[in-house]
This record gives sequence, structure tokens and C-alpha cells, in this order.
Amino acid sequence: MRNSRRGEVDPFIVMDVMEAARQAEAAGRHIIHMEVGQPGTGAPREAVEKVAAEMAAGPMGYTVALGLPELRARIARHYGDWYGVDLDPARVVVTAGASGAFLLSFTQLFDTGARVGLGAPCYPSYRQILKALDMAPIDMPTTLANRMQPVPSDIEAHALDGLVLASPSNPAGTMIDRVGLSALAEACAARDAALISDEIYHGIGGRGTSALEVTDETHVIGSFSKYFSMTGWRVGWLIVPPEHVRGIERIAQNMFICTSHASQRLALHAMDCVPELEANAAVYAANRALMLERLPKAGFTRFAPPDGAFYVYADVSAFTPDSRAFAAEILDEAGVAVTPGLDFDPADGHRWIRFSYARSTADIEEGLERSRSSWRRAAMRRPVRHEACARRAWRRMGPAPARRCRAGADARHVACGAGVLGARTFGSERKPRGRHAPRPRDRACAEPAGAVARLHARRSAPPRDRFRPGGLVWGRSGGAFVGGAGHRAAAGAGAARLVASRARPVRAARPAQRRDAQRGLGCGPAARGAGAGHGRSLRRRR
Repeated sequence: MRNSRRGEVDPFIVMDVMEAARQAEAAGRHIIHMEVGQPGTGAPREAVEKVAAEMAAGPMGYTVALGLPELRARIARHYGDWYGVDLDPARVVVTAGASGAFLLSFTQLFDTGARVGLGAPCYPSYRQILKALDMAPIDMPTTLANRMQPVPSDIEAHALDGLVLASPSNPAGTMIDRVGLSALAEACAARDAALISDEIYHGIGGRGTSALEVTDETHVIGSFSKYFSMTGWRVGWLIVPPEHVRGIERIAQNMFICTSHASQRLALHAMDCVPELEANAAVYAANRALMLERLPKAGFTRFAPPDGAFYVYADVSAFTPDSRAFAAEILDEAGVAVTPGLDFDPADGHRWIRFSYARSTADIEEGLERSRSSWRRAAMRRPVRHEACARRAWRRMGPAPARRCRAGADARHVACGAGVLGARTFGSERKPRGRHAPRPRDRACAEPAGAVARLHARRSAPPRDRFRPGGLVWGRSGGAFVGGAGHRAAAGAGAARLVASRARPVRAARPAQRRDAQRGLGCGPAARGAGAGHGRSLRRRR
């Protein structure tokens, strides 16, 4: 049967992770869920009791397409209480979750082919809903300096018809303040681009700033899933300018008829359960503090500290070049489910992972403890690219050929290309045996995170070792050193760091080359200059 190309959307990877975790649980394993943005708590108990009584009293049929009038009025009052915004309830539309709100908003605002900007990394369903509607999602790379949020210049630079903001964002948890929101709203107005503000995480990490505080020319999307702990009930809301209400209503009538009546009643009651909701928010705050304390100690040092939501989006390139495989490994080995960054950023997400801390504090603490050993093993197995090594090489050695090396989070290098005997090279699980050294791939080093190359100076250069100028010399005892123009090896008391940016072992070496290498001189004048002072510690004792 035929298919539409609009249906060719990418999978929601976090749902695949959830399914893998479910299968593991069905097999009897205990899984810690740090993958999905779902509160560990359910809907407020008092609200559930009230809606159960209402359901027992009689059937709940359709409501009007825009939602229960009393719920719309309560949402409007919420904006007055939290943000000081006097909001007309007629502008509030109750939707089938935030996802239903996005579908209504995109359909109302954009035509086929419209260019809608997304600050990457972002919530993946923005991109897929736009694709399914035959619109063009435009990923705009963000930076840690800008806290992974778009900036006003992006709107003109990408010739946008619309911009989707998320504050707090998913996956980074960062917020945009009032000044930043105002600047983005002005940039959108100058280009006649529609502004859509995703505010579904407000209340977690603070109330944040609503786009309605700076402009009325916006679509604002909220949800009962996060702060109100009602994920499975699928109810949210959309606030639109007065002139868009009737258009949204017509689309909602035909697409959804209405949001679940029972869910709307539950949402109405949940908005008055403030003590329980604030107690949940306090747990997220404690979890956030725990994550910010533990992750850097484990080697995850590159992330924008979250302001709200319940996520940390961390760079894992010190551990792996493939976040999806890394997430699968953590689930398999540690029983902890996390979300690979490819869900949020197709271009750069292979270097990132999102950790959710929406569960109980005990679960988060156990998840971090379980994962720690997996992270260590990954760092030892999977050397990866580390640009800092090239910079250190330049400072310490002068303008020697500086290649980007594969180094782990805790590696300490003198220069790029450092290698150690016994390290597993990228793409290879074999260790060197006897005279046979691994052949480094992509001229990259084979040093795992935190590994220290232990040189046995007295037995560092057996006569039959493999050697090539600019390459590694591997000793029978497990020692290693390097020769080659512009490179040096520093040996200390039983430990050293190695440099081999052009390592390519061969079968044999001329006696003169071997003799120079034993003296730490390498080959050629540049090597002699670089190696001066190190020959004594590397010389083989005869």
C-alpha cells in the first residue's frame, strides 16, 4: 500500500529506550529510569479522589472543543497569580496534552514549506510534527556560552517564518529571562515571524518568565504533565491572540472533537493542590543539587547548569563517540536508562546524553552510583577525540605537528597522540602481544581516560622491538617510548606520558635508529633537540 513522505518521520528514541527498559524489567531486572521526563509521582491524591467521585456520579461525555469553561477560567487566573498577567479566559484553549497544542498552533500559523526555527538541541517532536505537516524545521546550533538557547540574530540569519522557544528547555533545562524573551519577541516582530513559547516546565525550578509578560503576539503552550504530575492524562493548554481563537477552535473540532472530559476535571482540581505540588518540586530541587555535585566528579564537566525542568544535558565525548551505543551499554551493564542526545540534535547529539532526575532522590542516587562503574569502563575502552591535547602540545613543545588525539576525560597528556602499552585502540579490542604493537587508527592515540603509562626504564628497548621514526617503540617488559621529529617522551619515576602523533609501527629498525631512540633522541636534528634530557631515563640498561 502507498505511503506519504510526510509520514517518514524519525523515531522518538526516548520511547525506544523506554521499551528496552520495559523488556529488561519484564525479564526481572530492576531498572532506574533516568531517560524519560516523567515525574515519579502521580496526579495529586486529593484531585484523583474528587474526579473518581464525579465519574461514579454519572457519565462524562463530550465537552466543547475549546475545553471546559471553568478550567479555561482557572488557567487564566493562574497567569494572574504567577505572572501578574490579566488574561482573558476566551484566549485559553484546552488541548490533548502539549503535543495537541503544538499541532493546533503549527497548523494555524504556518503554510506548507514554512521555515520554523528550533534552537538545537531541542525537544524532538517539534521537528517531527513540522515534518509531518510538510513544513521545514530549521535547526539552529546553540552554544554553552548562550546556555543552549537561540539568540535574536538567529531569526534573520536563518530567514525564519517562525521560532519555537522552550524555557526551561528540554533537554538542557535552561531558562530565558525577561530581557532575553523581549529581545527575541522584538526580532520576531521585525521579520513578521511567529513566536511560539513552550512553557510546559514552569513551576519546576521556579515560575520562570512567560512570553505573555513581554508580548501578546505569541502562542504560549502549557501542560499538566510536568509540574502537575499528570503525564498519562494527556491534557494541556494553548493561549493565542484573540483573532486566532476561532481558527484554532475549528481545527480542534475536526482533529480532536475535545480533550478527555475526565482529564479536564482532574486538571481543574489539581490546580488547587498546591502543597503537594510544591513538595514534588522540592524533590526535583534536591535531585538537581545531587546531579550537579556528582556528574562533574564522574567526568561529565561540559553542560549548562539547568535552571528548571528536571534534566541535565551532558557532553559524553570523553567516554564515547556514540551516545546511543553508550546509553544501551549503561542500560545493559548498570540497569540505568538514559536518553542519547541524537533525539534532540541529529547533527551533534552523538556526543551528548540527557539525564532525567524526575524520579525520587533515592532512585537518582542509586542510578548515579550504579552508572559510575560503567562510565569508568567506557573511558578505559573508548578513547575519543580531545582537542586540548593539541593545544598543550603547542604550548609545551613549540610548533610540532599537532594532531587531534583520542583521549579520555581524566587523561593527562604532554602532547597529542600519547599512547600506552596495553591500551585498546579505537575500533580494536586486542592488546599488543610480545613484539606486536597495535596500529593506531587515524593517527590517534590509544590512551584511555585516567591511564598512566608506566615506563620500565631499564628494559625499555629490547633489540628486536618494532620501531619506526616518529612511531612507538614497544618493549618486552611493557614499557614504551617514542622517537620522531619534534616529539618527546617524558619519563618519571616509574610513570610517563607518551607522544606519538604519527605512530605507525613497522617490523624492524636500523641499529642507528634504535640507538638514538634508546637515548631519547629520536631521529633527526629536531628530534634530538626535543628529546634532550630524556635519554637517561629511557636508556636500556645493558
